[in-house]
Amino acid sequence: ASVSRLVGLVTLAALASVGVSYLVLRFFNKVVPLRFANSVYVLDKERNLAVIYHPFHERWMQPGSRLGYHEGPHQAIDRVLKEELGLEANYFKFWPPFEGAQYGLTEIVQPPYQVQVERRKQRLGIGAHYDFVYVGTVNGVKPPLESPLNPQWKSLNELKNLHDMGDPAAPFANIIPTFEKIC
Repeated sequence: ASVSRLVGLVTLAALASVGVSYLVLRFFNKVVPLRFANSVYVLDKERNLAVIYHPFHERWMQPGSRLGYHEGPHQAIDRVLKEELGLEANYFKFWPPFEGAQYGLTEIVQPPYQVQVERRKQRLGIGAHYDFVYVGTVNGVKPPLESPLNPQWKSLNELKNLHDMGDPAAPFANIIPTFEKIC
């Protein structure tokens, strides 16, 4: 009886240490070495880009967001447009044009314009940050942008000038080449 009791205590201690180890690693983001997000490049008919002033990075950036738990990159587009620009999804027309389809349990969803991997220093434990980049234009008249993130329409030249002047609020280096490729 004492041997089985000892085996039970050792097993319980092992399970407890595994649980504590998992929580410690999870706290330091070691369990999820990759991070996934979407970026949404919204252009008006004059090819101005809708940008936000990101409070964490303190820079002008395209709208985007880390993906929520069990949220696909295509599903986050409507949320990002609403929260960061104050736009409803019906203002937005994707590139390339797309019509979804359903084949039994398989759904064909909006593909991204491109997928990019950022390998610059991330938060502790994150080795790479994947951005699913979506591009589109607003339908018709340029809508006003409204959110606490101070969204604005900026031209490619305005963003390049911020970068060339060494302005600390200039967008990250990858945003301008992507914007040039789109235009």
